[in-house]
Amino acid sequence: MSIDKHGSRHVAIVAHRDCAGNSVADKTQKQQVRDAMARLQDHYPNVEIIGLWLGEHWIVERVGRP
Repeated sequence: MSIDKHGSRHVAIVAHRDCAGNSVADKTQKQQVRDAMARLQDHYPNVEIIGLWLGEHWIVERVGRP
């Protein structure tokens, strides 16, 4: 919606450790972020899609593409 309605050119997909709404292993969540990044990039090739992971102590890591 943000891309289509507001012309957003950058999108961040964020996941975090110990998520109550998605209680899977950290490795699995990071893969889910990569999968979501790939899907969005397919639909919006001119938008920068980044993945972020909030780990222990809320330290932010960039999640790379698969």
